Amino acid sequence: MTLSSINPATGQLLATFETLAPADVAAALDRAATAFRSWRETPFEERARLLMRAADMLDAESEQFGRLMTLASSACTGSASSST
Repeated sequence: MTLSSINPATGQLLATFETLAPADVAAALDRAATAFRSWRETPFEERARLLMRAADMLDAESEQFGRLMTLASSACTGSASSST
């Protein structure tokens, strides 16, 4: 099955996504549980460093994320950019 992301203001198709079969969802959840076990054993300082790096990467792309959020929600640009 395919899901569509539609701009609610214009009806424009933004993207399509394939859904996952239940077995694929279960496999992804198993991988996430395994990753969490490793993550919780990671020292605090290392987790903080990695999360700060991820935040920096997201911040560097905040305008792009704001544009995507604007298209997907029909929000005004300033509102969507401040949400990222």
